[in-house]
Amino acid sequence: MTTPLSYFQALYAADPDPWSFETRWYDTRKHALTAAAATRPRYRSAFEPGCSTGRLTALLAPRCDRLLAMDAVPAAVQTATARLAATPQVTVRQGRVPSDWPDASFDLIVLSPNWPTTSTTPT
Repeated sequence: MTTPLSYFQALYAADPDPWSFETRWYDTRKHALTAAAATRPRYRSAFEPGCSTGRLTALLAPRCDRLLAMDAVPAAVQTATARLAATPQVTVRQGRVPSDWPDASFDLIVLSPNWPTTSTTPT
């Protein structure tokens, strides 16, 4: 079972930062710990599906020769693209896993759940 894309589109339509990544200490810390948990100092090719606004992507980018960040929601892709515009090794594209899984090899794949901490549930 997959959460309908319309659910995520509605979240981003109501708020460009639906998980408050820009303001919540919890998410700042979670992203820092997630990036720090990568076991190597450098990666040739990385993939971050569900990148949302690109906040975690920006932390991963300095350690990657190439980084593909992907999100299903056009508004999230637009925000992430703007955030990472000065980071040439990062490509942000629209897509949804598993159907749009890239045909490439990666030595780092970062899956980070981005569920709201409120009682919002998919419909």
